[in-house]
Amino acid sequence: MSKTYYFRCTSNPNAAPFKTDQFWEAEDMRKHPDYIEIDGDGNVIPNAADFAEQRMPFSSPHPQ
Repeated sequence: MSKTYYFRCTSNPNAAPFKTDQFWEAEDMRKHPDYIEIDGDGNVIPNAADFAEQRMPFSSPHPQ
């Protein structure tokens, strides 16, 4: 069973979501400036690269 990817066009919000089950096509759509990835319910899926930039770097406690 393959995963289904959904994308919403930001320049045309009335358009139906774009749906694909091809991984390579989903990777191309993630790079397109007019499309954002959504889940099957229409909720925006945060980009993993953007999320990684927001994380606090871990540092181990220094012994005193």
